[in-house]
Amino acid sequence: MTVSREEIERIAKLASVLADDSEMEQLVRDIDAIVGFIGQLSAIEAVDTLSTYRPGPAKAPLRDDFVDPIDLVRPISEFAPQFQDGFFLVPRLGGVGGE
Repeated sequence: MTVSREEIERIAKLASVLADDSEMEQLVRDIDAIVGFIGQLSAIEAVDTLSTYRPGPAKAPLRDDFVDPIDLVRPISEFAPQFQDGFFLVPRLGGVGGE
């Protein structure tokens, strides 16, 4: 399979690539070579690699599934040093407001 100059110009326009004539000729050669290399992949016979190479043991034992209780399921009041009527109590900033 070969790539024509018109196809490369169309692709370059779609990709907003600016190229002068000498760069366009180089692009045509480079992309044609890439397409040729990819075309060679179809000549390679597919091999079932999973049956020929498996890292690790053939069969790993399964462990039991269980759910640990989450320690964070606590009332929100336990997360704050001071909590009153649904609000976190924080110290007043110095210099803001009165005393």
